[in-house]
Amino acid sequence: MKITLNNIKNPILKRFFKEKKYKLRYEEYLRTEDPLYITQLEDSFKEYYYKVRILNYFNTYLHFKAIKHDIKYRKLQQRFQLILDRSIEGGNNTFLDNIEDEKSQINIDEMDISLYDFVKNERLSNAINKLTNQQKKVLYFYYMKEMKDIEIANELNVTRQSISKTRSTAIKKLRKDFDV
Repeated sequence: MKITLNNIKNPILKRFFKEKKYKLRYEEYLRTEDPLYITQLEDSFKEYYYKVRILNYFNTYLHFKAIKHDIKYRKLQQRFQLILDRSIEGGNNTFLDNIEDEKSQINIDEMDISLYDFVKNERLSNAINKLTNQQKKVLYFYYMKEMKDIEIANELNVTRQSISKTRSTAIKKLRKDFDV
């Protein structure tokens, strides 16, 4: 069956015959009607069609993989937003309030009452001397002024988690000195 190349509607066939070698092979078949040319054309088309299907498969795969990646990325961005002016744990404080201010430093030596005023045990006093200034401040505010972690955090301009960790580290050091 002879078809003119201008009448082909199928887009794959149109692209196939746009390549010069296939077009020439088909014209040679039309001129000579040799079945060898049609067999070669069929084999070439099978190979071409296979490549088109593989490329289409990869194109579709990459398209949907990109959509899944985008959904996953957006979900991750939505979960872990960094919003500094949002309130913490339903309180009045915000994340921005917990960022340390370099200008405000509290010196334990300038406090009206120190830990040493309450410590009568010399061994405990020596153990407290081994603590860092930050640990001494946290213990002072927590035990002497009976402040909550969030209040201490606001006072020292650090996070509540930092206060909790500092206090527990200080207590571990004290226990170590007392072999508890």
